[in-house]
Amino acid sequence: MKKRNALLQSTLAIFSITLLCLLFQNCHAGYINSVSNLESNLGSAAPSSPNQNLGSCVLNGQTYNPGQKVSGYLNYSVVAPALCGTVVTRTCLNSGAFDGSVPLFANCTVLSSQSNAVDALPPGQWLEIPDSELYKVFPKPEAPGYASAVIAAWSGGAYDTKRDRMIIWGGGHSDYAGNEIYSFDLNALKWSRLTDPSLLDGSLNRFDSGYYTDGLPVARHTYNYLQYLPDPIDRFCSFGGAGLWKDGQYGTAHVDCFNFDKNMWETQKFPDTPSLSIGSNTAYDPVTKSLWQHGGYGDIGLSKLDLTTSKWTQMWGQFSGAGNTLGYKRTSDIDPDQRQMVSVGEGKVLTWDLNKTGMNYATELTTTGPQNVVNHDSPGFVYVDDIKAFVGWAGGLLYRFDLVSKTWIQMPLSPYSVVLPPTDPVGWGTFGRLRYSPKKKALVLVLAHDRKVLVYKVK
Repeated sequence: MKKRNALLQSTLAIFSITLLCLLFQNCHAGYINSVSNLESNLGSAAPSSPNQNLGSCVLNGQTYNPGQKVSGYLNYSVVAPALCGTVVTRTCLNSGAFDGSVPLFANCTVLSSQSNAVDALPPGQWLEIPDSELYKVFPKPEAPGYASAVIAAWSGGAYDTKRDRMIIWGGGHSDYAGNEIYSFDLNALKWSRLTDPSLLDGSLNRFDSGYYTDGLPVARHTYNYLQYLPDPIDRFCSFGGAGLWKDGQYGTAHVDCFNFDKNMWETQKFPDTPSLSIGSNTAYDPVTKSLWQHGGYGDIGLSKLDLTTSKWTQMWGQFSGAGNTLGYKRTSDIDPDQRQMVSVGEGKVLTWDLNKTGMNYATELTTTGPQNVVNHDSPGFVYVDDIKAFVGWAGGLLYRFDLVSKTWIQMPLSPYSVVLPPTDPVGWGTFGRLRYSPKKKALVLVLAHDRKVLVYKVK
């Protein structure tokens, strides 16, 4: 009876703490996945510093010290009531691969006051961020067209690794005239609109120059033109663009970059791109501090921009190597160790050797394993340095692509993951809206204007 009462009191305490935390503006309530076999709390000693052990856990009548392996269910996160105002979180997290052979363990740690639900998320689990629909920060009134097209109209994103946030910019054609920039902060777990849309005159003329009358870049389909360039440049850039507002029949080769510190555009920050085509693919190379771009539909060109000298090097001959035409339904990234740029989608995997000089055309790979990502249009595809592999998504499960073995392998999925991504991507593809946060060791996925942001913790 005493044991049953202790279990009841412990369970009620956890839910009471969670409820109390919801009443505080700065308190993050934990995500409780299972407390079915928990018999005692984590210990009464107040934590004094991050990552301090909080004492033993009792499960099925047996006491386990921090770090000991435990069989059963023990996977939850609660906020200590005395420390709720400082957002210090007590957690018991899973350990090891989620292959059914590694038991859970009661390693109880304290997260710092800067931590949030992403920090507490165990590896192999998805998290749906509450209240994270993009439309909630749309301008009022919206610019001509419909603001949902900043994602829906063949548009992508980039990841600001310095500030830990996803950047979204798009629209164009006859879909949306707004050229405002959005960011999702992975620390604050919320969207912000960094700029307001340009004010257009009543005629709604097309803007073939690539700029509105106020001098700011015209809304466009951004496909995979977008990249964040880290320090010392620290800019979000669009390397050209297609489907300019309003009739979509014009594109631009201009390279326009956004300065976050000054909250302003810097037009034509770098020389125009050599490729003027629909759906170019871009990728940043951290080894050479260069930006690589391959033209899209109707363009076979691979080019390299030296960000130090601001000089483009064209690595192709016009009207030669026509088999390397990409189309506009692919996504690319770079393996910095293997020195390969890889492009995926429309049933093919193409690679370019970045050590090669002179003419540089693609090699088509035959890959093994599930082909979900390969066969989809404009899948999510990003290199994750922490696991030395690419990760792709085209709906449902994530897949890791090992370039050396040319194999696609399913990413671990925890049985405790109560959230799963949809089986099909929204709209015309994911483009650059699957990105990796090195600080959080998490993948960030933005689906649509009316969908919550999803986060997957990488092991």
